[in-house]
Amino acid sequence: MRRLNLPPAHPARTFLWPLLISTRYAVPIPKDSAGPDTMANGTEGRSDVAGYELSDRTLLPVFYLNETGQQHLRHLLHTIAVNHPHTVYAPQLWPLLALFLHYHPTHVSEACLLTLLNQTNMLTQTKNEWKEHCLALEFLGRAGFISRAEFRAWRNRSSVARGNPCLPSDGLSMQLARWAFLLWQLPFDHLVRMVDCYLLEGTKVFYRVGLMLWKIVAKLDRRSLLLPWITLGTFTTTDLLRVASQVPLTPPVLLKRMFAILNFSRTDIQKAIGNVRTSENSLLDQPALDELLIHPCTQGDQATCATYLLSSDGTSSYVHPSECVSVSELASLITSIGDKRFSHLCKPVLLFSTNRDGTSLHMLYARAASAVHAATLLLVRTASERSVIGAFCTDRWHASSKPTYFGSGWCFLFRVRPGPLSIYPWVGLGADHTVSPPPSRAPQTECFQLASKDGIQIGGACGSGPPGLSLDSHLSYGTSGPCPTFSNPCLIADSGDKTERFGSDHESCAFSVGLVELIGFLDL
Repeated sequence: MRRLNLPPAHPARTFLWPLLISTRYAVPIPKDSAGPDTMANGTEGRSDVAGYELSDRTLLPVFYLNETGQQHLRHLLHTIAVNHPHTVYAPQLWPLLALFLHYHPTHVSEACLLTLLNQTNMLTQTKNEWKEHCLALEFLGRAGFISRAEFRAWRNRSSVARGNPCLPSDGLSMQLARWAFLLWQLPFDHLVRMVDCYLLEGTKVFYRVGLMLWKIVAKLDRRSLLLPWITLGTFTTTDLLRVASQVPLTPPVLLKRMFAILNFSRTDIQKAIGNVRTSENSLLDQPALDELLIHPCTQGDQATCATYLLSSDGTSSYVHPSECVSVSELASLITSIGDKRFSHLCKPVLLFSTNRDGTSLHMLYARAASAVHAATLLLVRTASERSVIGAFCTDRWHASSKPTYFGSGWCFLFRVRPGPLSIYPWVGLGADHTVSPPPSRAPQTECFQLASKDGIQIGGACGSGPPGLSLDSHLSYGTSGPCPTFSNPCLIADSGDKTERFGSDHESCAFSVGLVELIGFLDL
């Protein structure tokens, strides 16, 4: 395999990687023609993993995948998150899966990745394992796999980093720790050949590439190297990244030189990792190391589209779809949805707004009919703008001449303002988040959605009172009250917004509607 030098576009690559994995681990891998190229199985399952926390937001290459391929990539990661809850942090998964999808359909790629995950020491699966993996390279260099001259040259080039107040005193260790990210910045031809060898020989190959990057940088003659972005005396991790992406060796030469590192074994790697754990000056517990190496795809505790579309200061790289709620409020609503596809795999889009489309219930139905996913968030703001309430509805809104209730137990009502955010899930939702009601469940507790040309309702009414939430056909008048389906109070908490009160204890009310929005979902 080291001498194969098979070009990335060679037809044999349609079966090479599955064959290597199947042969090495005696595990059957389906052939490309054994199943349809569809989304990964299991996307209906719920995941307790926050979004793609197991991936690193600074290591999300797509390797020429089109939009469909990228969508498959995210679905497969969701499947892995559901089926491997013990996998907490595995930054190598994303780039490897992207490469597999470059050559194979989803069912083959999934089988390959799951096989690798089930092997010992093939992929890091926790944050500590990842940090140990990153820091071990320095100890391999100290063990003699980097010459003394190369080590001294690197130290000289790292003098500025050691004086950087943003880094710990050992700037060398901090710069070298980024090698595990940088190897995925190699040119595509180099990466494909690296994975060829990795699938047969394991993580030793990654370390060999890391050592070669170290050697190359240590030997660079800046006077002759045509890399104008390197400034004498200020060589940093950013420069190292650019060296990796413009490595001055062809794939065959890189492989020849990295396998010329003699007497390098898994035992050496385990010793290096052991030294990381026992070193008196270990960086494992230093906050600065986490800032450098750990970048889970989360924003706070939110597992939403904010993972990919929002920056840490709350600004957005896309148009926020709602005037009713803020970015953080919308993120909180999306993470409350039981079906985690919508928080993991989708982004919110505005389907309907009375400010844009007018106060027409017929238009709301038309917009809902054109949505990619049936599920929607209905947002309602009162005329005073002091109250924002709504519902998550699982089924597509459509008018019926003979209205009957529809929807499922994933539906819920909510109040956003006045705060704090309050969610009112279905009363039949068990502690284990199952949605199957017991046989004795009363029918009035299964009144989720009702739609007609005269209005919409969420939640059946208690006796003669109003539903949990209802809107008239002009989307200008609404009511809210307690309902047995969601066991909610009146959603309007601001007394100034209550234009009428109903019930013996005035527990229900009517209100004037200022804005109605229907938020749908698009696949990422």
